[in-house]
Amino acid sequence: MRQGNYDAGDVFRAFLYEKSRLSTEFEYDMIRMHRAFYDASKQFPTEMKRYDFLITTNPYSPTLEKMLTLSQLSGLIILQPNNKITIVADELRRPARDMQRIGRHLSDML
Repeated sequence: MRQGNYDAGDVFRAFLYEKSRLSTEFEYDMIRMHRAFYDASKQFPTEMKRYDFLITTNPYSPTLEKMLTLSQLSGLIILQPNNKITIVADELRRPARDMQRIGRHLSDML
């Protein structure tokens, strides 16, 4: 894949890859997750251009919601009822170098 030509799934998988290097399970807060992806969209506008945000009082991305659902359906993650996400790390591949920066940024924020 060429630099800068990424889809929303590439960004989300890079985040999951970097997060899984620390732990395959983490607590999630949807408002915090939307804020982190919104912040990343400001720092990495080219790579994050596929994420649309609606701003009311908090940033909200329908694209992020879609990535969570698709990742769960494809078996990359398991959404636990206790607000935890389990990452199925053996399904993830190392992302491209420029995606790693974004994945690390998101992982650090969450």
